[in-house]
Amino acid sequence: MDKALINLLQTWELTWPEIVSVMMTHVRMLPCQEIIRRYYDARRRALAGKCSEEEVYKIEMLMNQAGITVHDSPVVDAALSRAEETEALLCFALELADGRMITGKTTDLLGPCSALLLNALKELAGIPHSQPVISPAGN
Repeated sequence: MDKALINLLQTWELTWPEIVSVMMTHVRMLPCQEIIRRYYDARRRALAGKCSEEEVYKIEMLMNQAGITVHDSPVVDAALSRAEETEALLCFALELADGRMITGKTTDLLGPCSALLLNALKELAGIPHSQPVISPAGN
């Protein structure tokens, strides 16, 4: 276990059983996030005709056996919520290291990946979301 993480957890005045519980939660979460990522990758590839629906089905079965759903990933719910709020066709989300959730949606100017990257950069630079950094006219 990383000494810096132990020191951080100890500064929160947690007992060793509480520290172990926090660590086990994170250890269990990482493989689940990878399974969810692979599920969405398989769905994308199936839509593009690059893999069979059977591959998607196998990952769904693995998810069922592990007791996880796509909603176990906080970025999935953030992206779905943003898409519903804005009625965007596509919406992506990213969780920053400090837990902040950044989203990007399809617009007339940008696709969801580009919008997500731009929004993350604005957030990290402290630029207000309302302040445009790209001219809509493309100048």
